[in-house]
Amino acid sequence: MPDRLIYTNSAGREIEMSTASQFFVNISKDVSGMSDVKTTIYTSTVVDADGEIETGFHVEDRSIVISGRIKDTSADNREELIREMQEVFSPFYAGILRHEGSEIREIDVRPETAPKITSSAGKRWAEFSLTLLAANPSWRASAEKEKTILTGGTTIYYEGSRACGMEIEITVAATVGTPEVAQFVPSAACSSSGDCIVTLNGTGFNVALDSGVQTSAELVATAIRAASYAGWTTGGTGTTVTFTSTTVGNKTDATYSAGSTGATGTMTTTVQGDVTADMDSFTLTNGSTVETITFRTGGGVYLASGDVLLLNISQTGITITLNDVNALERVDFTNTVFPQLYPGNNSISWNAHGDEADFTVKVRYTPLYLGK
Repeated sequence: MPDRLIYTNSAGREIEMSTASQFFVNISKDVSGMSDVKTTIYTSTVVDADGEIETGFHVEDRSIVISGRIKDTSADNREELIREMQEVFSPFYAGILRHEGSEIREIDVRPETAPKITSSAGKRWAEFSLTLLAANPSWRASAEKEKTILTGGTTIYYEGSRACGMEIEITVAATVGTPEVAQFVPSAACSSSGDCIVTLNGTGFNVALDSGVQTSAELVATAIRAASYAGWTTGGTGTTVTFTSTTVGNKTDATYSAGSTGATGTMTTTVQGDVTADMDSFTLTNGSTVETITFRTGGGVYLASGDVLLLNISQTGITITLNDVNALERVDFTNTVFPQLYPGNNSISWNAHGDEADFTVKVRYTPLYLGK
């Protein structure tokens, strides 16, 4: 299949231009401006310094000039095709120009003027010419790419010819979080047979004690440790009994009642359960360039199961959302440089407070090119 250009305007109408189309265009001969760009360099002069000092630059917009012929010998059909071209390439609509060749690339454009179409006696086909202006001169790949950033870092080879932004998606595992842990230490033996009560997350569990058996604090601890508690596991040694929740998350503080047994003791919460994971930073390194997003300490990226944090970084701006709600306050802007992907190898890593395996980090990007 020959190379072809497909223009689609913002109203959804499109025209194909190629050697196989009724809008006949030989892309290698009849189109200019697809690959060449111009850079404006800004300079200033300094007293006692030779020449000038470069202070900045920018790549100028791109004009793509297309010439071709309307390939139909029927006068009625030709007029219909002329009307179609004038409507689709109306300057009132912006559009996307898509080049399909060995690679597929796209660029945002707008017609500078309506197409100029000439049809003269003696010529078999009507001829046309038009100019499309690309305010942003970069072509982009037609498909977005996605990489998962592994714990310890991942290298992305970026094949584009100019830096591009990215979307960073941060989520956490369904099991993320910390289970609650309580600790009980008895201080007296059982002096009267009966039940003591261990209450875990609001549920009371009766434990039978015998004054003839649990004759020391350690034996009281052994009896309590050996009992069953739905949703909890027990541990510890000697006079210490631990209760660990089998699920993550904050629980109601555990309590203990000796009842009439006389087996007094102290129950404390030693680990407060939670259902969040805490991201610290995200860093991109390309050669000597190091750019880091630092999340705000004490309220940065605390994510629970099901949360989705999205950071969209582009040349025109930055958006940060948590579950589709603005979350710019999550970033420490003083210590942040928002990263871009640069041509070549980009090493990307991230750090978390606690278990990094809790997080899944993905990067999505669309390569940008200065040539088609």
